[in-house]
Amino acid sequence: MKSTTRLALLWTILLVQIFAISCGGEDSDDEDSQQKQDEEDEEETFDDVCSEQQMTTIDGVEIVECLALHDEAPYVRLPEDSDERRFVGLNPDRAVVEFRGGEVALNEDAMELLAPEYEDWDEPRYAYLLYEVELDGEELKSVKPALMFNGEVFLHYNLAGLALEGLISAFDEMEGGAPRFELEPSLPIRVGFGEEIEQREMAPQGGSFRVYQLKGTITNLTEGVLGAGDDCIPALADEPETNPFFEAHTGEVEVIRYANMHTGFDDVIVVDWPTGGDNMGGEDLFARPIDLLRRDEVSGPYHGTPHGTPWSSPTMDVEPVDGGGGPCP
Repeated sequence: MKSTTRLALLWTILLVQIFAISCGGEDSDDEDSQQKQDEEDEEETFDDVCSEQQMTTIDGVEIVECLALHDEAPYVRLPEDSDERRFVGLNPDRAVVEFRGGEVALNEDAMELLAPEYEDWDEPRYAYLLYEVELDGEELKSVKPALMFNGEVFLHYNLAGLALEGLISAFDEMEGGAPRFELEPSLPIRVGFGEEIEQREMAPQGGSFRVYQLKGTITNLTEGVLGAGDDCIPALADEPETNPFFEAHTGEVEVIRYANMHTGFDDVIVVDWPTGGDNMGGEDLFARPIDLLRRDEVSGPYHGTPHGTPWSSPTMDVEPVDGGGGPCP
């Protein structure tokens, strides 16, 4: 009898120890899992999203403002997307959010959720921000700003240090004291750009989303110049009867990235000419925030039409190029 009691007692002690070990193991597993999650959260920082960045506040929340991109792709280095969480750009004109691997169409509820991002013409947030969204399948559940780009970044990415080469339309005739231009581009042109970018004066948009301009020069205005393919681009002044800038005293131009210019999501690149007048166009060259995240290189071409009647300024078809710019041999 005593032996049986002792044996039962030993079994009881053993079971208690096994149970304690088991519980301790579960606690250990929970601690390990939490530690792993903490490490992952710590790794997913925004310390190196851009080569130069600072903190700014949007909707009372601090987010990163990108001041300069990385020199090599990926130019913007956000954490990877998942099925439930993605970093997206908003395209209100097409009612979609675009991400690295595609896009998601937005229903009326989602567009209402995103309305603050595009309804204020003075601050077209969608043209400067990337967002973090929570998805349930293809349904948008929540959205919050994740990364803001300073307006200078887009012009640095697109054109700074590069050139535009292609064709521009010729001068046709004077009509009512004003020049009239051909509708179809036919004359070779090269516009070169440095690195000088400044805030646009008299631009109505303001707040955190300022409009900037990049200064450039029509490099073949008076002298021939080498193109990016080492071909000689003739001077526009060589043909005074068709030179679209025959009244120009300088070849200086200004390029402006302008979001939602006429409140219809018409995001444009504007080129101001030295003789007055300008061109608008270039959706690809405009560059949306999502383009900085998923593109490996600058996209073109640029088709610029007059801001006004179709013949009031020269029309231009050009592409961004690297190289060239020296004198013809």
